[in-house]
Amino acid sequence: MPLLSFLSPGQASDLSPQERARRLNAGIRNLTLIALLVITLAVLLFEIVELRQGPWASAAAFSLAAYTAGLLLGFLFSIPKAAEDPTPDRVSKGSGDVSPSTANATPEAEQTAVPRKLLSVNTNFEQISDWLTKIIVGVGLVESKQIIVTTGQLTGFLAAGFASASRKPVDPSLDVLALAIIIGFPSLGTLTGYLYTRLYVARALGEADAASTRPEGQISANDKATLEQTVESKGSDLKRSSTTRSIDTAALNDNTRRIALEIASKDPRSLASADDLYAWCNSQLALGNFAAAFYGYSILFERDPDNPRTRFEYARALEFAGRLNEAIEQLQLAYSNRTLISSDLRSMISEELVNAQLMTPPPAGFTDALAILDSYVKVSGASSMWAWILMALALGQRYNYRLAQSDPNAPEELPGIVESARRALALDQNDPNRQAQYELVSMIVTGGREDLRAAAAASPELRRELGLPA
Repeated sequence: MPLLSFLSPGQASDLSPQERARRLNAGIRNLTLIALLVITLAVLLFEIVELRQGPWASAAAFSLAAYTAGLLLGFLFSIPKAAEDPTPDRVSKGSGDVSPSTANATPEAEQTAVPRKLLSVNTNFEQISDWLTKIIVGVGLVESKQIIVTTGQLTGFLAAGFASASRKPVDPSLDVLALAIIIGFPSLGTLTGYLYTRLYVARALGEADAASTRPEGQISANDKATLEQTVESKGSDLKRSSTTRSIDTAALNDNTRRIALEIASKDPRSLASADDLYAWCNSQLALGNFAAAFYGYSILFERDPDNPRTRFEYARALEFAGRLNEAIEQLQLAYSNRTLISSDLRSMISEELVNAQLMTPPPAGFTDALAILDSYVKVSGASSMWAWILMALALGQRYNYRLAQSDPNAPEELPGIVESARRALALDQNDPNRQAQYELVSMIVTGGREDLRAAAAASPELRRELGLPA
């Protein structure tokens, strides 16, 4: 990471594993293009030095022209194509549109078909790119022998020109230099053009096409995902800290801030789907506008008063605002909801409720948390990394409480803590980011939670499991 720190600003120790991986990938992309440009400039500099007493300007101009031609060829080979899908998009109906007759309908029946595109994207350039690519490849295969002959002739022509301008006889070194220019610069240009188009231009064109074809008022899936990731990242911060923390609006990058401001400017009552309204609430949370976000959730409750996802999202917003007791109340209502909801949502509700309860004073906090965790792990949470992390934290709180009460049997909590940590670590053996280890170690060493510090100090086995010094 230090090598890429100038490409991905931010302290690595303050980032989650997912954010570190995202920035590392972005850094690798940037570094790849920078390396290609540096190589190109180095070759060009070598060429100028070699011909410093000769026609270096003409050679540099020819090299740059060949490089530019390679850039164009790389662009033509990699220009993205617009995906053609004649099927319509399906947009969820607003909660207020649900009638008793559709209450038990399938998700597909509760969706409204809308046209895929309101404005067709002009793909003429894509077709030209496709034609030219086929022509170039076809001609290259058919005329391969002639291309070799022509390359040799062009090499001799350039070498003779270099020799004439330098007032020197033609020698093999000039032939080698000419051939290097003819082969090297178009190749470097093609590779640079291809990578730049694939890594950057394709994404920009995709976002532009999505914006031009999206129905007015509808929020794009990418923008929703960006805001959800921002809020989810701060939701993870709630687990890492023993106190609630609101979103640091100053830490938002320019793209996230732009998306949040654009979505927040919309009238929430004009947003038909619940997903769009969730995105609007997330934009307000990202900007630190809690009152506006709560207004958005009130609209969602008007449309569907008992929706467990709305209660979960609302509870998380209350946590950000420091209203912990109200957040727990909403999470308990969502947890007790017995309607058919996805296992992922039920897991998120359970884990958020446990974490909120662990923020309340002991012994009630960890007692309620352990009661939920026992049930959750038995039903569906045994494969959840966060369930076992929270179990370790809850047992760590109980260990701390028993120590404070001078309970001589407090060390009997340590095996359970070690086993919970071991179960969490076992679930991310295939994760290159080793998130469980990162979370547990950061909580003990640099995080804001005291739950496991005493246990880690008292248990060599726990320190060994987490890779901490003995």
